[in-house]
Amino acid sequence: MSIRRATTLARHVFYSKSILDTYTWKTHTPVSFDDKVDHRCTACDQIRFLKYWWKEKPRPEATETMSNQDRHMCSRCFANNWNLVVPETYSGRLPKLFTSPDYPPPFRKERLKANKSAHEVKKEHEEDLKEERP
Repeated sequence: MSIRRATTLARHVFYSKSILDTYTWKTHTPVSFDDKVDHRCTACDQIRFLKYWWKEKPRPEATETMSNQDRHMCSRCFANNWNLVVPETYSGRLPKLFTSPDYPPPFRKERLKANKSAHEVKKEHEEDLKEERP
């Protein structure tokens, strides 16, 4: 689920100026670069070459002796940490992505449970995305 969730989060957050303007997160800020940049992800400890990152906000208890370097988390790790994904402030109704840790559901499982064709499931999924966009 991690790639699917990270892709959906990136589509919601980084491609929508209204979400960037209205949502805030407690510990991180979404950062979009013009080109891919490399950072070490604080969660998976891997150096990744990405365009979209989540920059850690400075902690109030940080002292001058602590490193003043920017700390980043890759979108994949951020999207799969439910405690971080839910916005701290927002206006209006939250999309399912921020209210359900199991969203988006796998197409195959959903189709088997509902005994629906892949086309029907995809159509419903696209309709859900349209409803969630501000």
